[in-house]
Amino acid sequence: MHLSHSVTCNSFERVSVFSKLVSIDSIYYLYICVRLLNHIVASYTKAVEWGLIDKHPFKGEVRLEGEKPRVRYVEDWEIVECLSLPAKKSEGGIAVVQAYIKLKLLTGIAQGDLLRLEPARHFKEDGIHVQRHKTRNSTGKVTIYSWTPALIAAKDEALHQVAM
Repeated sequence: MHLSHSVTCNSFERVSVFSKLVSIDSIYYLYICVRLLNHIVASYTKAVEWGLIDKHPFKGEVRLEGEKPRVRYVEDWEIVECLSLPAKKSEGGIAVVQAYIKLKLLTGIAQGDLLRLEPARHFKEDGIHVQRHKTRNSTGKVTIYSWTPALIAAKDEALHQVAM
């Protein structure tokens, strides 16, 4: 069984989009089955914990396949290629990414901490002061990245991109 929808495009052509109801229903039913299975597994876990049953019947028996972990990292030549790309515009685009990469390479600051940097607050005379977000509530330690000629150049490039 097919379901037909008519949509109007910018060129005012009529486009028909066909969707199989079976595929929509099967995705929904798969979702329901996975949720139900999760509830059953949790119920058996509690039953074992409370001593109502001796052995969990699903442990080690049912495995849902997840996404495989990423094993590839960015290689040095890829960074060199990215930094050598010509910027088509004087502001934004590749120039912003290049400024980010340079700061990241020079400091090693975590992505979230690097994106949270505020020049007026974190850029001081002796360097960049960063309080890691991950340890903010526990140690509160502040790391100071001293200014070097390369770090000053990367900071100036980044600030130039932000000001645009």
